[in-house]
Amino acid sequence: VFSPDGKLIASASWDKTARIWNVSTGQLVHVLKGHSDSVSACAFSADGKLIASASWDKKLRIWDMATGRQIGVLQGHFDCVCCCAFSPDSKLIASGGHDNTVRIWDTATAQQIHVFEGHSGWIDSCVFSPDGKL
Repeated sequence: VFSPDGKLIASASWDKTARIWNVSTGQLVHVLKGHSDSVSACAFSADGKLIASASWDKKLRIWDMATGRQIGVLQGHFDCVCCCAFSPDSKLIASGGHDNTVRIWDTATAQQIHVFEGHSGWIDSCVFSPDGKL
């Protein structure tokens, strides 16, 4: 996934890391280590200051893009997490996974705000509307 300014790209891997690359130079900027299982998805915040990573370890992690350091762990899914997305104002993160739920998290506190249930299968994608109301 590309950063909002298009200068960086993030990759998620079965090697339990997410990596951030400079698009122009191809240079590796950060290796984000902390997950205990495969990383399935990444998402940049709208301002490009944060990145979230989703993993088969049932957790999301929030990383500071300036330093590459982990600043939060979001726990609540009962199975692997397959997708994540920041709201347009970066105050919320949505996640979905193999527990058939979509969860909404407060970015600042890493607290779960809401759980959406009803799917009878895995959640592969989640996204906020452009105005952040949906």
